[in-house]
Amino acid sequence: MSSLPCHLVRDLLPAACGGELDPATAEAIERHASECLSCRRESLQYEEARVALATLGEGGTRAPRLQEDFFDSLRSGILGEIRRETRVEEDTQILVEAAGSARRGWLATWAPAAAAVLVTLVCGYSLGRVHSPEPRIVHVPGATPVSDAETRSAGALLARPDFAPYLQDALQRFIDSLATENGGAAFGEGLLPVGDFRTNNEVAGRVVPIGTTKDF
Repeated sequence: MSSLPCHLVRDLLPAACGGELDPATAEAIERHASECLSCRRESLQYEEARVALATLGEGGTRAPRLQEDFFDSLRSGILGEIRRETRVEEDTQILVEAAGSARRGWLATWAPAAAAVLVTLVCGYSLGRVHSPEPRIVHVPGATPVSDAETRSAGALLARPDFAPYLQDALQRFIDSLATENGGAAFGEGLLPVGDFRTNNEVAGRVVPIGTTKDF
């Protein structure tokens, strides 16, 4: 496979981090990243995010705290995916010409998932990178730990039924915070849902304050 352009490598990095690319494409991306400092730096950030997600999945992990740049990272990730959608056809043609084989069906499969993977990794990395000074441990009865294989595959993580509602709730609270007037409650000052996601953030008859986490 010939050398790939930086913008295509960055588009494929989320899937590469999740181990969801074919060997030839993964090797080409790794080769490019070894020669390009900018792409290598971004690749390392995705890998750190994957490790952070794995850490959050371990039972009894330290409670995470939102970083100051959480919203900026989240917004940048979402806007970046919107821009990347306009390059799908261009990227497809580049891959076809580079690999010498038709892969439109394969690209159509990963393109929608890449956006979700990117947002997931950004959220997980932001939540898992900084911890509370006085960590508290919460064990949720019936919670299923995440295996290393599951965290290695972004597709497996996104397929977990308890993860999608968690991400959806976090995004909704983020959107609500943007419309909050001065003096109102900011994102993260209220409650963060743990376990089952219900109205008013009720978890099995309990309300869990932010600063606690569940065993994904």
